[in-house]
Amino acid sequence: MNKKNFNLSIVTCAYNEEKNISLFIYSVVKNLEYIHPKISTELIIVDDGSTDETWNEIMLVTKNISKQPKNKLQFTCIKLISNFGQMQALEAGLQKANGSFVLTMDCDLQTPPSYIPTFWQARDSNAIIAGKQMYRNEKKIKAFLSKTFYNILQKTSKHNISSNTGDFRLYPKHYVNELLKIKNNFKVFRFLAPKLGIPVEILYFESQKRINGKSSYNLKKMITLAKNSFFNLSLAPAKVILFYLALFIIYFIGICIYAIHSYLTQELVPGWTSISLSISFGFIGVLTILYVIIEYLVKNIENTQNFPAYIIQKITTIK
Repeated sequence: MNKKNFNLSIVTCAYNEEKNISLFIYSVVKNLEYIHPKISTELIIVDDGSTDETWNEIMLVTKNISKQPKNKLQFTCIKLISNFGQMQALEAGLQKANGSFVLTMDCDLQTPPSYIPTFWQARDSNAIIAGKQMYRNEKKIKAFLSKTFYNILQKTSKHNISSNTGDFRLYPKHYVNELLKIKNNFKVFRFLAPKLGIPVEILYFESQKRINGKSSYNLKKMITLAKNSFFNLSLAPAKVILFYLALFIIYFIGICIYAIHSYLTQELVPGWTSISLSISFGFIGVLTILYVIIEYLVKNIENTQNFPAYIIQKITTIK
């Protein structure tokens, strides 16, 4: 079966977005009208195992739009069997994208579809166009944690990773193909491009407040993303182990010198406090090392066991 080739594929993931998904789809359709009419476009919507009426809303809205005589947009609706996570759902959508360029974006309307024509005009077959927020329209604590995470990641990985950039990105299809070749169930696409040396150009946009509901991207998911990024992007954790061991050895040598000096000068040697601190420091170091090693082992075992990153329950194409 021959696949239809499009000029532009738009990929979005939805998890319990029944109140936003219809507004998002209609907004995408409206803003595509500002692009030259000869541009062929497909919208790929991945339902990441929603437990509400998100899938039914997707079906209802896309079928209604397809009945309009002037509609030239093709919809590919993918329903995953359970909630695998944003990155896995995004990969499922990218696997089905047939456009010469692929735009990825959230469906909560915080990344406005009104910027779709701007991204299309800025397209570059040799670079990824990454949307960067002019300012973070979210709680201060979340913004602080995000900024700190990006700073640490950039310093440890030695890659040029821009902060305030998410998955609002326009990819040339040949770069998407290269990213999908990577055998890893924990791909974080926004960080893989700098690691591979793919040029990334910045396009600034003004984010909007979420209209309905609360974001499912909570602190737990934020930590999971940070952990997967950290352990998959570089060997920095191994360097952290060596640095921590060096500190522990220096500290241990210092305690030994102090103990010998106290013994030779007949000075009062501190009691259990210094001993307890030494033991505690040592245990913290050992536990940290074990944790990092276990994380590496788990990631490697999961990747070598060939577990699927996601399972598709159904795919519906609506023209």
